[in-house]
Amino acid sequence: MAPRRTQTKRGVALLLGLLLSPVTFAGALYINGVRADAVRDMELKDVNIRVDGDGNVWIDAPRYSVEVLQPGGQTAPAAPQAPTAPPAPMPSVVAPTPITAPVAAPMAPAAVSGAEVAAGTWWLVTEDNQSTGHTIDVYISGVLVKTIKSGDEAVLMDISRYVRRGQNEVLISARAGASLGGGLLKVYLGQGSNDAGTLNLASPQITFTRRSSDSLDGASRQYTLIVP
Repeated sequence: MAPRRTQTKRGVALLLGLLLSPVTFAGALYINGVRADAVRDMELKDVNIRVDGDGNVWIDAPRYSVEVLQPGGQTAPAAPQAPTAPPAPMPSVVAPTPITAPVAAPMAPAAVSGAEVAAGTWWLVTEDNQSTGHTIDVYISGVLVKTIKSGDEAVLMDISRYVRRGQNEVLISARAGASLGGGLLKVYLGQGSNDAGTLNLASPQITFTRRSSDSLDGASRQYTLIVP
């Protein structure tokens, strides 16, 4: 097996060694959804760590972007973004009836430092009809931005700082508990406006739905979010 290199957004290339750490894991190591078993001598700050049922270690590092390259600069085949079945074809998105929900306080669209998109313009919204047993992870450009669980309060999350103008790759991964039940659990992503403390999300670009009849093995979907 040839050595690989990992690149960050700053263009710094790190040579990956071939020998495994003295600590042996039952599964694989993933950083922002990219398999990185051979990473050595690297310190990651402000990260979240999760170990799934297969022993895979998942590190969500919002401050880092990781890409694995083969010798010669060719990008290696991408590792799975989450420990689930391969993504199914992108379903057709049908805009639901306009979503209107109160938010805690008015949020004027002011530009976020270092971002290209104004705050308060792109949103993640959930709708839970008394579902049970579902857990959903939402990734934007390889960064975990939200984990949603059945029974949680409705989510009204400003995701403007996670998106950039143009195409944004979105991965939504669902995991199931011991039993599924209740009604639908829906996740919407799209452009919205905050009018005097009320969020209006009239035509979401992305709608992800989980039902009580869905497989316990979970599911993943990949989308492209277009930000003008």
